[in-house]
Amino acid sequence: MTMFAMRQSIYINMLQFIFCFYYLKATMGSTAKIGDIMTKPSEVLQRKQSFTEPDADLAFEDVTFSYVPDEKVLQNVNMIIPKGKVTAIVGPSGAGKTTMLSLLERLYTPDQGKLTYGGQDAEDFHLDQWRRSAGYIQQNSPLLSGTVRDNIVYGMDREATQEEVERAAKMANAYDFIMKLPQGFDTEIGQLGGKLSGGERQRIAIARMIIKDPDYLFLDEATSNLDAENEAAVQAALNTVMQGRTAVVVAHNLRTIVNADNIVVMDQGKVQAVGTHETLYQTSPLYKKYFDLQFAQ
Repeated sequence: MTMFAMRQSIYINMLQFIFCFYYLKATMGSTAKIGDIMTKPSEVLQRKQSFTEPDADLAFEDVTFSYVPDEKVLQNVNMIIPKGKVTAIVGPSGAGKTTMLSLLERLYTPDQGKLTYGGQDAEDFHLDQWRRSAGYIQQNSPLLSGTVRDNIVYGMDREATQEEVERAAKMANAYDFIMKLPQGFDTEIGQLGGKLSGGERQRIAIARMIIKDPDYLFLDEATSNLDAENEAAVQAALNTVMQGRTAVVVAHNLRTIVNADNIVVMDQGKVQAVGTHETLYQTSPLYKKYFDLQFAQ
């Protein structure tokens, strides 16, 4: 009996040692990353020129980018994002679609080539004004603990009126479900919006973007992981918001972008084809393959 108890004790202690070693290694990696971020110089927000009147095309000019050396995510990318139009970026996982949005947000700078606005290097424009002009909706847009209203007005540099909040909610197809909540706009939504469904969280994120009234919209698979009903509601809200704005949409579901003004097909970090849905379906084997597979399913 004593030997059995000792064996059990050794087993439990060994497990604790293994877990401690695992967490220690994980912490070392995280600490190294934080240290690297802290030692980097602060971003220079003020550049050469103001970015207050977005009325020109954006363009990637021979852009190459990598997160780590010798692993290129984008290779010699050339493409134009026309002002006031919807440009969709499609392609398999790992093609570099989300990275292109990160470059458009100017979270990173290209290793080679440049991002331009009206033919001028984007690095010449004030960084804070550039980012304020853009609205970004991710696949799982983060919400904060607090009320519905707190999350809609989060990040604004002024007080928003109740009328503005309600208008944004209506445009985002969120007003009806918000009014069914116990305290309406004053309802606490829990940590990371845990008291709401995925579709409801996305619509509140869209309302937050609408009240910001950005000139550019960057949408990264905003309708992914939603059921059919929520996907339709979110897509309807996005279609309303995109009218008259320059929008760049990354999507795996090709049904949501068939009406885009311009579709860019990416594969292995390179632009394979550009055109409308009708043109690409006839001329791009990769686009036709993905489209047929999705509709067959």
